[in-house]
Amino acid sequence: AETPEAPACAQALAESATPPPASSSNAKDRCVRCRVTILLIGSEGDIRPFIPFAQALVNDGHTLRFATHRQHEKLVKRHGLSYYPLAGDPKELMDFMVHHPEAFTLNPRDGLKMAGRMKDIFRSCWDACSVPEGYVTNVIIANPPVYCAMDL
Repeated sequence: AETPEAPACAQALAESATPPPASSSNAKDRCVRCRVTILLIGSEGDIRPFIPFAQALVNDGHTLRFATHRQHEKLVKRHGLSYYPLAGDPKELMDFMVHHPEAFTLNPRDGLKMAGRMKDIFRSCWDACSVPEGYVTNVIIANPPVYCAMDL
């Protein structure tokens, strides 16, 4: 179902994306250029599969921001991609999930401890898609899904 904000969102996307040149016969040149942000939370094994995909997007002329934990900064930059830091320690997150597979029904003390860290991670996801002021992400690719797109 379409929300009341949908027309405004579509207008913002249309205004922020770079339109293709009208005269080109090359299909690649006729592609709308978007600002893509890839949000990845996890281990290096979660990050690596997205690198060739990100490189292909850049090669097709899209602006790309690869947002993940600081532990993966060198890996991302080594592949020539623009890096943006996300909060959180992937090892700590994985350890927490292993020890609390019922993450939504854990005891309040553990839940409050992790809630603060998750708030930092979600805030950094938001910033990855909207900082500096005026930067508008057109496309968000996230693993695991991060719901800041609904508020952008």
